[in-house]
Amino acid sequence: MKITPNQFAWIFLIVLLFLTGWGGYAVYQFFKNPADKILTIENEKKFGDMIAESSFSEEAGYKLISDPYVDSCIKVMHDRLQNAMGGSKYKYELTVVDQPDPNAFAIPGGRIYIQTGLLNFCHSAEEVAAVLAHEMGHVEHRHTVNNIVKQLGLDAVIAMVAGGSGLENVSGLLLSNYFSREDEAEADEFALVLLDKAGINPSLLGEVFSRMKQEHGDMEGALNILSTHPELEERAKKSGAYQVSQGYVERSLGIDWNRMKEALYH
Repeated sequence: MKITPNQFAWIFLIVLLFLTGWGGYAVYQFFKNPADKILTIENEKKFGDMIAESSFSEEAGYKLISDPYVDSCIKVMHDRLQNAMGGSKYKYELTVVDQPDPNAFAIPGGRIYIQTGLLNFCHSAEEVAAVLAHEMGHVEHRHTVNNIVKQLGLDAVIAMVAGGSGLENVSGLLLSNYFSREDEAEADEFALVLLDKAGINPSLLGEVFSRMKQEHGDMEGALNILSTHPELEERAKKSGAYQVSQGYVERSLGIDWNRMKEALYH
C-alpha cells in the first residue's frame, strides 16, 4: 500500500512524539535516580562505611550508646523489620547515638542512626519501629544516596567512593537532608506496608507524625521527615486510614520501654 504524504507526516509526528516522550522520561529517571546509573549496591555500602567511619564514629566525635539492654532492644526492632522485609538487598545496621534532638537518619548502604532524643520522645518501641520503617523506605528507594549525588554531583561522589576525598561534605547533608514530597510519600507507603507485614500497627507512624509536629514542629534538628512539608497532617491521616492486610495480627515487640530508656544513660 502506497503511503501518501499526509499519512507519512502523521506517522513521522507520532514517532517524533514517542521518541520525545521516551527521551524526556529517560532524562527524568536519570535525574530522579542518578545513583542507579553509577553506584552498585555493593559500592553504595562501601560509600556508607566510609561515611560512617569519617563522620559518625567515636573517633569523629559521635558518642555511640552501648548498653546490653539497649542493644538487645534495638536488635528486636531490627530483626522484626528486617525479617518482615524479606529479600532486601540491604542488611540494616541500627546504631544509637547520644544526641538530644528527636531524630533518626539513614546513610547510604543501610546504616540507620537513632538519636537518644527520639527514643526519649517515643512512647513505645513500636513507635520507634514505625520511624525506622520509614527510614528503611528511604534506603530501599535509594533516596539518601540519590540526594547526595544530586547535591554534590556525580564526579564528587565517584571520587569519594574511589579515594575517600571530600567525605567531610557529606555529614551535613545527611543531618539536614530534606526529601521531596514524592520521596516522603514513597517512604511512607513502604513503611506502612512493612509495619503491616511485621505485625506492628501502621497507624503508629501517623501518631508519631502528629505528636512530633505538635511538640517539635518548629524545632531545628527535629525529625526531618516530619518538619519539612505542610502536608504532614495529610500524611498522618493516611497512616491512620491504612487498611491492614487480611492476615494481619498485631504482635508486641515485648520491650520494657521504661527500662530501655533508663538504660540509655547507665
